[in-house]
Amino acid sequence: MLQTSHHSRDPLVHQLLNRHCENKSDQSLKLGFNGSTFMIPPRSAFLISDISTFSFQLESTQFGLVVADPPWPNLSASRSNSYDTMDPYHLFKIPLQSHLAEGAVVVVWITHKPKYRAFVIEKLFSAWGLEFVAEWCWIKTTTKGEPMFDDSLKNRKSYELLLIGRRRYRDVQRQQEVVPIPKLKFFASVPSTNHSQKPFLDSLLAPYLPKDSAKLELFARIVRSDWVCWGNECLKFNEVCFLEER
Repeated sequence: MLQTSHHSRDPLVHQLLNRHCENKSDQSLKLGFNGSTFMIPPRSAFLISDISTFSFQLESTQFGLVVADPPWPNLSASRSNSYDTMDPYHLFKIPLQSHLAEGAVVVVWITHKPKYRAFVIEKLFSAWGLEFVAEWCWIKTTTKGEPMFDDSLKNRKSYELLLIGRRRYRDVQRQQEVVPIPKLKFFASVPSTNHSQKPFLDSLLAPYLPKDSAKLELFARIVRSDWVCWGNECLKFNEVCFLEER
C-alpha cells in the first residue's frame, strides 16, 4: 500500500502533489493515473512538489548521502523546452544543513560554466555546512567505448562534472578515521537514452558514507529503492514505458 502523509478524496494526481508518499513494502507497486502507469519500487519514498513547497516529512531525518542535479540555467534547455530551469539562489530554500548526518556526503552535478562551479563551492556548500572535498568527472561513451561527441563541438561535451562536499564529524578522533574521498576521479559509462538522466553513484560512493546512511535525491526524475526522492518530475522515469526493454 502506498502511504501518504495526508488524506484526501481528490483524484489520485492531486493526492500525490505536495504530499510525502512512501512504499514501505518489499514489493513494487503499480500506480495508475491520467492514463499512465508508474512502478513504485519497494522501500522508497518521494515528494512531488516545486521548490517553494519543499519540506522534510520528519524534522529529525538525517541523511548520509544527498545527490542533487539542479536544473541550472541553460541555453540549450531553454531553446528545446526539454525541462524548466531555475535560479540557482533558490537552492538556499532547501534547509539541508539541519538534515545532514555527521560525515554526510553531498554530490551536486554542475554544467561546464565556471560560475556554477564557483557558486556551489563558495556559497552553496558553505550554506549547507559542508567542506568541498572532491571534483569527479563522468566520461560519456558509446557502446564501443568511444567518446560520445567530437571534441570540436562547442555545446556538446563527452563529460559532465560533479562536486562533492562533506560534513565534518564533531569528534576529532572520528574525523581522523574518515576514509578520504579521492579529490579527482574519472569514471565512464554509456549514457541512458532518457534525456538528462545521470548514472547512479551508489557503488562509487559507498566506501565513503556513514554506516547505514539514509539517502536523498534532489531534483530526482526517477524514484529508486532505499532512497527518498524529491522533485516536480520525480516519477517521470518510473512510467512503465521508460522501464521496458528497448
